[in-house]
Amino acid sequence: MNTTQLDIECKYCHKIYTVKKVGITDYQNWKNGQGFIQDLLPYLSAANRELIISNTCDSCWKEMWSESEINIDE
Repeated sequence: MNTTQLDIECKYCHKIYTVKKVGITDYQNWKNGQGFIQDLLPYLSAANRELIISNTCDSCWKEMWSESEINIDE
């Protein structure tokens, strides 16, 4: 499999993260709408897939969606 790395800036903290060993064909297929990212790039962590999708790093994602802020009774 031909792979590449993606350097992605988190849109919240502005840190640059590198996602390594991304299958070029898998990534292109996802970009072209040929499937869900979790199906086309299952070998990446959920955090790395989210970074690719939304440019949001895992730390910022967890800060935004911490359990302490979720109130299911409302």
